[in-house]
Amino acid sequence: MKKLRIIVLITLFFSLMTNAQNTFNKKDSPAKWKNGERFEYPYDIELNAGPDVVFPLLCPVEEYKWLNKWKCKMAYSESGVAEKDCIFFTNSGFPFYRRMTWYITRFEPDTLVQYLIHINRIGSVMFTLSLESPEENKTMLHLHYLYTGHSGFGNKMLKKDFKRRVKEITENFED
Repeated sequence: MKKLRIIVLITLFFSLMTNAQNTFNKKDSPAKWKNGERFEYPYDIELNAGPDVVFPLLCPVEEYKWLNKWKCKMAYSESGVAEKDCIFFTNSGFPFYRRMTWYITRFEPDTLVQYLIHINRIGSVMFTLSLESPEENKTMLHLHYLYTGHSGFGNKMLKKDFKRRVKEITENFED
């Protein structure tokens, strides 16, 4: 009897999922749809150190050593430093941002770290930092910001504040 219930539940689940996929249409959806504005900004920085030296500094704990005014609160990390699925919070930025939640979605040592940043009631940022070594003791650091506003206010604030914040961040990298 228990096996029959499980089979019925699994069949029902897949039936519902198939119907949902077949009938999903953004215009017919009961969910409200209002696409946020999206804009991106790539930026490259050449650094005079190898990826083995640069990459560890991209950890939220290590950023205290070099990033001006950096403050964070760790929420989750098995190792105590940056790793996949690490979560931490910051309160930096314009006062309306309140708290920003940073989630590491990809972590490839000495190569790449990717953060999904949720800015409370403003928007989201997919922030990717990839490293390559064109020659010994050199790193080309590729930064890529992909912003998506969550509201009209969020779209305006990100557009207004975006260039200033990116400039501030990249100047810290170059120092």
